[in-house]
Amino acid sequence: MREPPEPTKAEYEDYERQEAAAATAATLRIEGITPQAVKHIVREAVERSISADYDFTDRVKDMVRKRVAEQVDKLVQEIGREQISDAVRSALADGWQETSHYGEPTGKRITLRERLNEAFTKKYRPDYGDRTESTTVEHAVRAAVAKALETEFAAELVQAKSAFRAQVDELLKGKLVASLKEALGLR
Repeated sequence: MREPPEPTKAEYEDYERQEAAAATAATLRIEGITPQAVKHIVREAVERSISADYDFTDRVKDMVRKRVAEQVDKLVQEIGREQISDAVRSALADGWQETSHYGEPTGKRITLRERLNEAFTKKYRPDYGDRTESTTVEHAVRAAVAKALETEFAAELVQAKSAFRAQVDELLKGKLVASLKEALGLR
């Protein structure tokens, strides 16, 4: 076996300074404390330090666990988005297969354009007794216009109706007065 190398002069001087500092350091002596009590106090301090390290380690493990879970969730969402967008692109490119009520293929594949055209031009009958037939789009437009007239344009509609009534009343008054004057021979 090889012997360790001799310390350098700087290392030796550093060691001597440490020894001198330890020799001149203040020592606390308390009467009644035995060496066993000192050992017990030191042991408890070391155990507290170690348990604090364990708490720290557990906290670090929890933080790492949470971060890993976040990254896994993010990755799963990203993969899911990619797969869903691929499926949507495929469905839009290939179209839909017409099927029976049992899900069996029955006809040709329908493109998105054909599917939308079919949905928009489909005849719409709100209830059985209603004889007016219109397409789905026409019905939706009528419903939107009716709602706008009832809510957004209600005040303007009331004003327009009252102005129209006033004009009709003036016209009728004028015609009535002219007819009476003519009938009575008044000028």
